Amino acid sequence: MSQRTEGAGGTRGFTLIELLLVVGLIAILALIAIPQYLKYIDNARLTVGIATLDSIRPNMEAYLNEKGQYPVSINFANFTDQDGNRVVISTDASLVTSKLFSWNSYVVSGLSYTITAQALDSKHTVLNLTPHGITR
Repeated sequence: MSQRTEGAGGTRGFTLIELLLVVGLIAILALIAIPQYLKYIDNARLTVGIATLDSIRPNMEAYLNEKGQYPVSINFANFTDQDGNRVVISTDASLVTSKLFSWNSYVVSGLSYTITAQALDSKHTVLNLTPHGITR
């Protein structure tokens, strides 16, 4: 145990070595915790992107049931089709567009479609929505 000397005011203080050890331990803990926290946030952003795309699929199926075909084109700014009809009805279009980094393309072929978008995670993971589900 180290001896602490009394200062001019009669109080005891920490030595420089003790303070450096505490600061060093805090730095080591931060080096471990911060990357884990950032990874957690990144995974959450990817999950939100997947959930957002998944919320569009029932709307696309409802459109197919109502119109007999998938939309020829989609305006991703407000999720309307080529005739100005809303494609996404169950959710606010601005909420859907804000949950992903970018909406890249929409391709329709008969009774199938592919919507390609990028998630908000650090890698901007490319996500593809088809009638069968979501792929990365």
